[in-house]
Formats: sequence, structure tokens, C-alpha cells
Amino acid sequence: MTQSPNISSTKRYPLRHLRHSETSRLLWIDSICINQGDLQERSRQVRLMGDIYRRASKVVAWLGPEADDSTRALAFLRGASNQVRLRWLPGGLFFPEVTPFDGGTTGGDSEYNWRDRYIPLVFRDMPRDYEALRHLINRPWFGRLWIRQEISLGSPQSTIQCGHMQLAWARFQSAIYCMLNWKIDKLYPANTSGHRFGARLVDISNLCFGDDRPLTRLMEGARAAECGDPRDRIYGLLSQFPPAFVHAMDLSPNYAQPTAAVYIDFAKRFMAAENSLNLLTSAGPPTNTPGLPTWVPDWSVDRSLRPHKMAAHANAGGGLSLGHIHPVQGTLKVAGVVLAEIHHVEHEAPATGGRRDLENYEAIYNGIPTLQRVFDFYGGQKAAIEAYCRIIWGDMFSGRALVGDTARPLPTFEYQLIGLYRIILNMESDEPSITDAAGLSAAVAGRSVCVTKEGRLGLAPLSAETGDVLCALMGCDWVMALRPVEKSPGQHSVIGLTYLDGFMSGEDKFTWIDPRLRSFPIDLSGAEDTSDAARDLLGSVTVEMLKEKGVEIQEFQLI
Repeated sequence: MTQSPNISSTKRYPLRHLRHSETSRLLWIDSICINQGDLQERSRQVRLMGDIYRRASKVVAWLGPEADDSTRALAFLRGASNQVRLRWLPGGLFFPEVTPFDGGTTGGDSEYNWRDRYIPLVFRDMPRDYEALRHLINRPWFGRLWIRQEISLGSPQSTIQCGHMQLAWARFQSAIYCMLNWKIDKLYPANTSGHRFGARLVDISNLCFGDDRPLTRLMEGARAAECGDPRDRIYGLLSQFPPAFVHAMDLSPNYAQPTAAVYIDFAKRFMAAENSLNLLTSAGPPTNTPGLPTWVPDWSVDRSLRPHKMAAHANAGGGLSLGHIHPVQGTLKVAGVVLAEIHHVEHEAPATGGRRDLENYEAIYNGIPTLQRVFDFYGGQKAAIEAYCRIIWGDMFSGRALVGDTARPLPTFEYQLIGLYRIILNMESDEPSITDAAGLSAAVAGRSVCVTKEGRLGLAPLSAETGDVLCALMGCDWVMALRPVEKSPGQHSVIGLTYLDGFMSGEDKFTWIDPRLRSFPIDLSGAEDTSDAARDLLGSVTVEMLKEKGVEIQEFQLI
């Protein structure tokens, strides 16, 4: 006898909207088709889910029933998508093609030209459109972990559906791109609701265009996503990794293992497959999973930290040879050098995300260093303020760093420094004195301004303390804050990534090739062409080579 599945009322409702009126329709719904209570079955099925969504003729993202003017919101998004079309290229890259205003739901008078992203756009009925959009993008679907693979792996015919109204996923992507890159942000209310709306759009853009992000950034972006099992934060993202990388890790879902064992096993395999220690940048307090070493990130905790502005460009020690990874009985042996020791932690850096400009400026002002030790190191207050400007912006200035292409033009150091002085002098201005103030404060929120024994400035985790050492580890792009373990020489706890002024990307050189490489027996031919080629050369430098040159390389046992 055939047994009908026990389907809850919350699942029966969307089935009524998703079924065809005259023909049968074959649907795969994870929560119905997989016995969530059977760990072996769940492990088997999770291995197949990537292929299921890749091979599906269409993925339908069910956002829920029609409510809160959702039909109007989808109509607005459809109108916006008529203005900006994204042409997708192999590898997940895209570029926008802008069409003239066609009189759709969006836009005001014909003078507003969508071809100029710097001209603010006007909604015909902004308050109602804004409220409808705000309710739509805050629906629970967008916050779930598993939808990242479901929609990203789906076919070009995939859609989102709210009630009976549908919108092609490609149109949704175009509309989100338009709203983030044109001056629609001027139409957000200048209050907490408006800032949250903008932040939510950024999160959704990562869902739409996140395929080319570094894997560590992909993992970080999923911390706040909702899931029913902390192990899902590993297994729910595997299908978004490059297949060759997953093959190199040789990792299969196993829900029979406890969470700590899953995280430890993943961390070891990830570091080995990437031949890098960059995963350490996600480690450190706070943690919530018992039995987890400090060098293993606890992905079950949402740290609410955005990546530092220099996240994609730091290179303190990342290009150097990692050698072999040595995880032994919960510890990880790594090699590197101690750059400095923290003497003083100022306070939380500016500030929390979603603040208004005045509050952001006040927070930036409060973070300005005042210690004489800092003034002595930099040669005066003026130079110390310049260093402070560098650490809060990660030295990401036009013409200052070899950082390659960026999504938007970088501001000049001089422009940002003038803005910083305006804040110091409490000068009022009709124009923003620092660009992207809200984004700046959000990027450094949850971090502390620290001062080393020498007086050098840095931006460290909130949990950093006096006595922590700041280290450049071979195979890790970032300077890492480590805490020596009392009565256990050589052992250290991981505190987290740190921006240390003057040590992040070889600031003393302005050529692709590090001049110091010429002292090693390495063939440098062809390395002047690109930064990638020059960076690859660093991988030829071994611990033995560095020691021969007098570099004080030491071993750290991370617990």
C-alpha cells in the first residue's frame, strides 16, 4: 500500500501555488523528499544536492504568499531589470548593458537617464515602493543557508515566486545590481530602517554575484544565514566550491560526526587543498562549539564582522611557502616571525554598522590616537594621524597600492586625510567629509585600535590584549594576533586577523617583484609582467632560505 507523506500545512500552501492547473508537475523539495531524522540518509542526499539543482530544468524560489504589497515590489524589480541587463560571461563574470528609460514602473521624468549612474533616480511613489521592497527583501527565504546553492546552481530559467506572481532570477539579479550601483541609495530614508535596507541589499548582492569571491569570504558571508544544524554551515556550501577544490579536499558529508569534529576535519582539508593558512583569518573569539581548537573557525557563531577594506589585497606572508601542515592532537604547527607586541589597546574602533553620518564621524574622531608613544614613533602628531587614516582605510587609496581593479574608484589619501582633519576640527560641511562613512564604520566595527611597544598603530580584534604578539605567518596573507599560553613555551592561541601599519603588502616597494627576492637562487624571468607571477615566486622561498639570510623564523604551535 502506498503511504502518503505527512506534509505540514506550511508546505501544503506553496504546493497549491506551484502545481499546474492542467498538467502534472514533478517537484523536488528537500524538506519533504529527505528524511531529516535519518542521519545516514541526510548525509547521502546532501552529497547529491548539488547535482540535483544543477540538472533541474528550473528552480523556483518560493518566497511565501502575497503580502505586504509584494506584487508591487516584484513589479518594481521587473521595471528596474528592464533598464539594466547583465551579460554573463564564462566563469561567472558579467558586465551591465544599460538601456534608455522605457516608462516602466520605476523612474520619474524622462530627464532621469539610467545611463548616468551618478544622477539620483526618482520613484513615482517612493514611500509605497520603498516599503514594499523593504518587506520583500526581508522575507525569511533570503536569510536561509541552503538557498545559496539552490538558486546559484539553478538553470537560467529559475524564478522567484511570491503568491502567484513570478520574476525571473536573471531579472532579479539585474534589478539588485541597478539598485546598488546607481544613485538609488539617496532615496533610502536617512534612518536606521534605511541603513538596514541598504545593508540587506549588499547581503542579497552577495547571493546574486558571490561566485567569484574567495572561499574564505564565502564562508564568512554564510555565518549569519539560518540553518537547522551547525554542520550545515560546511556541507551546505560545498557545492558552491570549485569541483576541483572539493575533489582535492576529498570531503563527504557525515552527519554522524559531532560539530567540532566536522569543523576540525574541514579546516585541515581546506588548508591542505588551498596550500594556505588564510582560513586562520576566520578563527578566534567568540566561539560556541565545545572542543574546538582556537585555530579552527567556529562557523556556528555570527561575528557580525564585515571584511576589512583591504581583505582582498593583504599580503603580509601569503605568498611565502607554507611547507607542510602539521595538525597533531588538536594543535597546528606553523612558521613565521613576530613583528610586534601589543602594548596598549585603545578601544573599539569606529563604530557599528547602520549609523548616520554624524555618529560615524564622532566614532572616527574618538578613535584618533593620543598616546605620546605613538607620536614619538611616527615623529609627531601629524604623522600619527596619517597612520590612523591608513589603518581605518586599510591603505586603500588611489595611486598608493598595487591593488588591481576595484569595483569603484578609490579615493585619494589626501582627500581622506582632509576629511579626517575636518572631523578633528569639528568643521561643518554640506558635503561628506569622508566618503562611504557608513561603510567605513561597518568594515572596522568590532575591532580595536592597538598600539605596539614601539608605538606603531594597528587594528586588532576586540578580544586583543596587552602582551598579544602580532605575527606574519608563512602562507597567511594577514598579520595574525596570537596569545602566548602561560607555562607552555611555543604554544599560542589564535586571537584573529590584524591590520598592522607598514606590514600588510610590502609598502616599501612599488614594483611587482620584491627586491629582496634577488638575493635568493630563484629565476625571476617573466615575473615583471603581472602581480600573480611575482606572487608565485614568493612560494619558492623556503624556511631554510630565510634562515640563511638571518630572518628569525620561529615555530608556533597553535592550540
